[in-house]
Amino acid sequence: MSLTISFTLRDDVTPFVHRVRTDIRPNRTMHRYMADEARAEVRSNFAILAGEEHNAMGAPSSGFWQRMIDGTVALSTEEAAIVRMPREIAQRFYGGPISPIAGKYLAIPARTEAYNKSPRQFDDLRFVPLGPGRGMLVQRAQTQLTPFKSGKRKGQIKSVEETGGGVFYWLVSGVTQRPNPRVLPANEVLGAAALRGFGTYLQTLV
Repeated sequence: MSLTISFTLRDDVTPFVHRVRTDIRPNRTMHRYMADEARAEVRSNFAILAGEEHNAMGAPSSGFWQRMIDGTVALSTEEAAIVRMPREIAQRFYGGPISPIAGKYLAIPARTEAYNKSPRQFDDLRFVPLGPGRGMLVQRAQTQLTPFKSGKRKGQIKSVEETGGGVFYWLVSGVTQRPNPRVLPANEVLGAAALRGFGTYLQTLV
């Protein structure tokens, strides 16, 4: 007794390879898939950094990293996949000098009330020089009157206290920021993300 098995081979691979040879040429669509994956990796890294940074003064977050996340976009051309980020990222990544754009000094918050605010938002600060290129903004002393709230002397002054006078900002003519390579994902991480995007693009060709 003999058994005969017959089957037909269907070659789906060769036509796909021929198609890929044509469609695999760099193009805007392919680069957009790659840029989208790389952008997601960059945004994820920013979110991690946001979770790691804590304000030593206990003030609310400035929202810096959320602004960086929102400002990071994916672009593509026929020649390249592009992830564009706000310019502040370059400053943090490469480091370097920071100089005041307007005025003579950079204002560094010295207390919680000053954090995330401009000195111009306060109308009771006075400048105290500390030497060439340095100074501070100090709150002017204020008289606080505390009245009696009840009893025969209600409304009369209970105590007089001088408040204010604390340092709100340290002023410097410039600073040098240290480079921080952790601001961006490592090259191999970005490369892997772009490769994932490339793989997704290939799946659209099947």
